[in-house]
Amino acid sequence: MLTCLYNIFIMPLVLVMETIFSITYRMFGNAGIAIVSVSIAVNVLSLPLYRKADAIQDEERRMQKLMAVPIKHIRKSFKGDERFMILQAYYREQNYSPLYVFRGSLPLLLQIPFFTAAYRYLSNLSLLKGTSFWIINDMGSPDQLLTLFGLSINIFPILMTLINFISGVIYTRGFPLKDKAQLYILALIFLFFLYDRPAGLVFYWTLNNLFSLVKNIFLKLVPNPGKTLSVLLSVMSVALIGFCAASGRAGSTKRVVFMLLLFALMNLSIFIRFVAGCRRKNADGAVARLTEKLGKTASEVINSGKDTGKIFVLSALCLTIVYGVLVPMSVVSASPEDFVNVYEYVNPLYYVVSTASIAAGYFLVWCGAIIYFFGTKTVKNIQAFVMFVLAIASLLNYMFFSKNFGTLSTLLEYKNEVEYTAFEKLSNVGVLFVIFVVLALLYKVRRQVVGMLLSVVIIGGAVLSVYNAVGVNKSISNIEYINEGRANAKLSNDDEVTPIIKLSKNEKNVVVILLDRAISGYVPYIMNEKPELLEKFSGFTYYPNTISFGEHTNLAAPAVYGGYEYTPAAINARKDETMAEKNDQADLLMPVLFSDNGYQATVCDPSYAGYKDIPDLSIYEKYSGISAYHTKLGEYTKLLSSDELAAAHKEIKYRNFFWYSLFKTSPLFLQNFVYDSGDYFGTTVNNMDQDFLRNYAVLKNLSKLTEITDNGQGSFFMIHNNTTHNPSELQMPDYVPSGNVNNSQYDDPSRFTLNGRTVDAYKEEKPGKYHYHVNMASFIQLGNWFDYLKEEGIYDNTRIIIVADHGYDLGQFEDMIMNDELDVESVNPLLMFKDFDAKEFTTDNTFMTNADVPTLAMQGVINDPVNPFTGNAVNSEAKNEEPMMVTLSDNLHLSKNSGNVFNTGDSSWYTVSGNIFDKSNWVYAGNKSAGE
Repeated sequence: MLTCLYNIFIMPLVLVMETIFSITYRMFGNAGIAIVSVSIAVNVLSLPLYRKADAIQDEERRMQKLMAVPIKHIRKSFKGDERFMILQAYYREQNYSPLYVFRGSLPLLLQIPFFTAAYRYLSNLSLLKGTSFWIINDMGSPDQLLTLFGLSINIFPILMTLINFISGVIYTRGFPLKDKAQLYILALIFLFFLYDRPAGLVFYWTLNNLFSLVKNIFLKLVPNPGKTLSVLLSVMSVALIGFCAASGRAGSTKRVVFMLLLFALMNLSIFIRFVAGCRRKNADGAVARLTEKLGKTASEVINSGKDTGKIFVLSALCLTIVYGVLVPMSVVSASPEDFVNVYEYVNPLYYVVSTASIAAGYFLVWCGAIIYFFGTKTVKNIQAFVMFVLAIASLLNYMFFSKNFGTLSTLLEYKNEVEYTAFEKLSNVGVLFVIFVVLALLYKVRRQVVGMLLSVVIIGGAVLSVYNAVGVNKSISNIEYINEGRANAKLSNDDEVTPIIKLSKNEKNVVVILLDRAISGYVPYIMNEKPELLEKFSGFTYYPNTISFGEHTNLAAPAVYGGYEYTPAAINARKDETMAEKNDQADLLMPVLFSDNGYQATVCDPSYAGYKDIPDLSIYEKYSGISAYHTKLGEYTKLLSSDELAAAHKEIKYRNFFWYSLFKTSPLFLQNFVYDSGDYFGTTVNNMDQDFLRNYAVLKNLSKLTEITDNGQGSFFMIHNNTTHNPSELQMPDYVPSGNVNNSQYDDPSRFTLNGRTVDAYKEEKPGKYHYHVNMASFIQLGNWFDYLKEEGIYDNTRIIIVADHGYDLGQFEDMIMNDELDVESVNPLLMFKDFDAKEFTTDNTFMTNADVPTLAMQGVINDPVNPFTGNAVNSEAKNEEPMMVTLSDNLHLSKNSGNVFNTGDSSWYTVSGNIFDKSNWVYAGNKSAGE
């Protein structure tokens, strides 16, 4: 409930502050200037509210002064119920309610949400940590500008209070002592509350107080304050343009456009005054007549008819439905599984509820209950008309011009670039103009139809949303948070780790590590950048010429665990068995065979065990020699450092959903600007998913999770880890998560060129470069574990396989792009193999598949292994008998493949063998496989 109230009243203001900060910071590269811009913008935008609140407060004081003598007389002359009744009668006679007394505190009440938003945003802005500005050394800490007798004194809170006092003296001239005391006490409360807060926050509030002082001087002491303010804004705009030009900050086209727009806004007031002056001087001129006619027409449209309040409310509700429910619901309902955090269960509909509350905050509370309430009749009429047009036009724009830009991540970043042709943009502008004209005419001549139209949209949107919500709940009905799984994580309350990986001191150990979506092509570059890893990975053979059988875990992982009987084509050929049965067979195959051959088997997070998104470990219960655990429930994140934990931002998804709605409903020519390369003007240092930290914590603590045994029994260990699946910017050169990432001195593009082959890591900066970061981080942490195994003397008697279920089509290697739909990088998984007693790191270009893993794991250890579920031999002969069949299906969710075969739809299939980098070896095989 509190979160919902926060989203309604505070989050809209936070998003405004964040957007202004982000844009200004990117222009100037200076956090201090960004804070100044936030302060100016917020104060200018809120000035009409404060002026109206001041007027209401003045009216309250006038009424209090007018009624003071009669009330004093009544209280003196009467007692008890009689006095109460006479006072009530007097209030009615004066059209006054005792509750009106709160109007006197309205300006102070308005400060609460603005202060809360600033406090919430700037106090948690990691970007300020270590950042200096002017005389402030660190804006993320108290300023400590003065030291006396060894005691550090924060100057800015004191300066803020002094400015507040001076402003109060001017503002409260002629006020009663009670009102003056109220302001001074509040100033002291702010001093006490903000004294030890980050300097950036105190600097912001000091600027606000300075602005309040200037405002009071203008309104109380300066004649014609509006004209003076217009001139000052114009001068400031010229100074801003000059600064940008002199400092070279106006390089990109986007920056130039933004600066010109800002310049126009800052000069809007003086331009209006100039036009008005010209009209007065040339009252009979053609331009004057034209502007007068246009103004008259606009006035007729806006002020015609009645029911403005009703239309405003309906428009605000409609906007809330469109921005807060329909758009986010379309994303969630299209793929509910993507927005289920299966390890920290949150219903995906929570994202919709959160977005709806933010939208309600914007359109119903701030634009409605506050701005509309304070507005004049003309302002209310204009606001109702604008919101009506915005509601209907946004909906139609979303319905008919929305475009798919490929796979959408859980942070609402598209895989492909957001771009439109010039024709599409012009067509969109033309259609929106026609819509505007039609809606304006409708608003003027058929006002009753406007209300009906809005009501239909609201009711229709609500019904559709309820229908989709039911569908979402139905599709995730098999996903539950497993409390007993948290117990399996084996982390006690005192952060003592109970080892779950048992490796033998003297007997043979076999380890299979599945790094989800690990990119094979990065390995040479990783080893080149960190040559010390060659020693850590001694004995490993790297197989670059490797394929997977699909582009996603659901389709590709069964082959990794079960071998060639569990490729998509082989699974579809066995259509008498359910997908759940075949998937579980694959997950069980290696642990069961090793257990049956005397090994102690340990399995962690097997992919889709029980054919559920969160692995159902009960499939291993009947096998006494197998221990199964969840490691991705988040327990091990407690072992990360505070800086590593600071990299997580739980609120990113929630705020991105609202921005995504703005993006999808905007005119096409604005969408790229609003999308902002998937950042949506966020100012978090990096959009690091919680899932990355949970998985990274496991790799980092593998040594603590390992127990060396000497019971005469060999060990088998298999784990699925998602560290490489979640692209995130990490702090170089150690590639660790951090709450304040700054890689400006380390990010050298030359490291992505090796032996004449270049990784185009900057083609799509986030997916490319940041994928490299998480792959590097995984190698570093695994290398640390291998050092531990060497120190314990068990590295040589341990066989290790590092494999990925699939790759990712990032378009980073030109020689791997075969055609418009096939980027071999998507099916080129990591495969590395270290055998017993192997010493040197080598590369082998033999054609391999990740279905070779069971064979590699069992060769020389289990004689003639046989699949316990089919009775067939487990080997790799299939790849030598015929070309391998690969599917490019994007039906990656269990709900899409819940029958007896993979539903690959119209997706293409290819066959390949030999050199996967040779385009001629890839042969199109149609869009259907056996069994479909």
